[in-house]
Amino acid sequence: MFTTVLPSDSTAQIDVRKPTGRRTRRSAVSEITVNRPTGLTPYYSFPGQTDRIELRSFYPFLALIIEQFHNSVALEGHPALNRSIVGGLKRLHQADGTACTVISLGDSVSFDELVKKPEAWWPQYPSAIDARRLRDRITREGNTLLVNTAICVAILAELYTTTSDVDAKRQDWQFHHRTRLTVSSCPIADFGVMAGSVTGPNIGQLAYYDTQAKSTTYGQDPNDHYWIYFTTIRGEVLYLDCGLYTLSPGPVLKADPYVADHLTERFTLIPAFLRDSTTRKTMPNIHTERSRTSVLKNTDIVAALMRNQRDFEKENGELYSQFMQGISGKETSARDKRLITPFVQVTRAQIRANLLNGRWKGYPPEPTLVSDIYDLIRPPQPSGVKQVNAVFAGWQEELKRIEEKEARARRTGTKQH
Repeated sequence: MFTTVLPSDSTAQIDVRKPTGRRTRRSAVSEITVNRPTGLTPYYSFPGQTDRIELRSFYPFLALIIEQFHNSVALEGHPALNRSIVGGLKRLHQADGTACTVISLGDSVSFDELVKKPEAWWPQYPSAIDARRLRDRITREGNTLLVNTAICVAILAELYTTTSDVDAKRQDWQFHHRTRLTVSSCPIADFGVMAGSVTGPNIGQLAYYDTQAKSTTYGQDPNDHYWIYFTTIRGEVLYLDCGLYTLSPGPVLKADPYVADHLTERFTLIPAFLRDSTTRKTMPNIHTERSRTSVLKNTDIVAALMRNQRDFEKENGELYSQFMQGISGKETSARDKRLITPFVQVTRAQIRANLLNGRWKGYPPEPTLVSDIYDLIRPPQPSGVKQVNAVFAGWQEELKRIEEKEARARRTGTKQH
């Protein structure tokens, strides 16, 4: 008998006993005991089997982990989330042709005012929708290289260090069955972090002007952007970009099928964009690749994951930092060095708990696509790619009505809430 214990952030633990007696398919089932939050269903798997997880069904869960990260660290020091906004937003065009929205920062505000009193955080806000959208853009800003690296390392650790060989030698935390990602039943052959830029008519950078210090700080740069790529054995390349919302607020996913019982209710919508064969036909490409760096084929990271994580926590953190530095060409900041290892551990724990309880089996084949304002106006359309064009048309109509209504209100001197 041996026991597999999840990282300290997780609540689950499994106890696996080798079957005795005649070896039949039924007797080969591992006995798994899961200490779990209320509402989770234990997942039973056969030693020697391979679980194939469809990426289109699973990627919203990865996006939810990233959304949790942004909400947990955004208040750590972002000036626009603890200072009031003076006046309106100023949209400028920079020398390179890209757009930039300048936000002027004033006096300090509390967290309660930020969340519940938009008139205190942004006294001249055009509407509650605009205030919420801006707050979400700032909360989700940056960290694209950090979060994508952590997600890829966690996927490698929890899905791709497993084996279907019943007699294989395993670390005490490894599963007794193999788990792999697929796209339309086609296995993933490689994944990692892609560096490049994003361009488009609605792409814009945020800049923050400190009215007290008389200085300007620039936010997330569309010309220094990072996202995850997946390559199938047939050569199809898919992009997963969860960092676009700050640059261009747009479609988001309904989070409720993916939110576990122990998570807060504030994660109702999550930004994520998966560029696959379908969207490649219906939407223009806004990504320009500069480089791609594999995590799956990185032998140093694979070796690091196979050793004791607590004993080698510092060494692993340095390895992740070097990996990020190799992608960006810039020295990894002290902040990112401090955050990368804990985020890898938290991400691993969440993926592991998901696999242990088979939660991924209950996910819809594709997420429900909505707008960051659409859900406030009318019920969202059904999920699926076929409805995307109709939903986009509906958003444009509703946005036009809202803008006309607010324009009338400004002319008459009243404010719409």
